[in-house]
Amino acid sequence: EEAFGVRLRGGLKALWSLCAGVRDQRGAEFMLGNWALMTLDDAIELHGRYVRMGKDAWQQGWIPVCAFNAHDQAIGLCLDTDSGQLWYWDRYGDRHPEFESLTTYLEEMADALDVPDLAGPPTPGLIRGALRWGPTGESGDGWEPFTG
Repeated sequence: EEAFGVRLRGGLKALWSLCAGVRDQRGAEFMLGNWALMTLDDAIELHGRYVRMGKDAWQQGWIPVCAFNAHDQAIGLCLDTDSGQLWYWDRYGDRHPEFESLTTYLEEMADALDVPDLAGPPTPGLIRGALRWGPTGESGDGWEPFTG
């Protein structure tokens, strides 16, 4: 909280206390929508850089949570600490709400894994044993639906 300069929501603190990000390896993009959970260090660095750009670019209360890959800083999801909503962001300034909350996002992911037949799109699947949301649309990629 000191590094971000804002009070973090309990759900984000709980998530990062269980898993403070992922390493850059196959399967890192396991979160719903094929996002990788950012490490705390990467989130702090990205947040600080964007906040320094000014309020038109990034608000102090927007905390990066997920990115395109383990260390990406161009596109991802951030938690708005004021509203609790999980927003999509990219380096070009596109920002819009994606989920009502981090809890809603994680519940949707858990529900899809619990009852894959009711999920999607995207639906959970596996590529070489790694969770991947799809189908990917790429022939021969090995994606198979997850059946529970």
